Amino acid sequence: MSPLPSTRARGGAVRIDERGEGPAIVLFGGLGCAATLWHDVRSRLEDFTTLVVDPPGVGDAPTTPIGWTLADTADAVASRLHDRGIERVAAVGYSWGASLALELALRHRSLVDRLAMVSGSAGLGAVPGHPLSLVVHGHELARSGHWSWRGVAGQSFAYLTSSRWAALPGVPQPTLVLSGARDLVVPAVNSVALASLVPLATLRLLPDVGHELLTSHPAVVAHELRTFLHR
Repeated sequence: MSPLPSTRARGGAVRIDERGEGPAIVLFGGLGCAATLWHDVRSRLEDFTTLVVDPPGVGDAPTTPIGWTLADTADAVASRLHDRGIERVAAVGYSWGASLALELALRHRSLVDRLAMVSGSAGLGAVPGHPLSLVVHGHELARSGHWSWRGVAGQSFAYLTSSRWAALPGVPQPTLVLSGARDLVVPAVNSVALASLVPLATLRLLPDVGHELLTSHPAVVAHELRTFLHR
């Protein structure tokens, strides 16, 4: 199916690519990562409707000035889903996108029935990754064609102006917290903290796996998501 038309957020626009049939899953990617990053996981979720979001300046979404927030983008995504008649979704976010999935779940509780946070955190206040690991990770994604610098400044502003750690005890949705135990970009201690604060959280730490689990272990990620979503 063709990508949905862009939807305006404050200072920018989001782009959503919709495929498949079945229960709806909204997928949010990492910092600077286009929708293509989800390809190998998405292909294993063929019995779901998957909607992959490119935030402002990422992938097929227009480049926009810095100033939009996670709340702006969550509201734009919710509006677009309502326009399409989608009333219930599972929100799944990877790395930076985990914070956006959390924002959607908190702001639009009647829309989001399940939440999955993969290799992520709740925003500002997280334990940071090793600087060299961040550089290596970005370089590897750029070489793969999934990543560019184009939207990084805007996404970084959105992340650094959001902190949802205090809101975690009020998350009502069943939540999967998934991480590689050897993640040096978003250390797994952040996932442990998330799972300890969200009332209905399930923590899954994958041994000997790093931050690149969407591309290094797509079958495992798809299996974990499928198991969680079918409970």
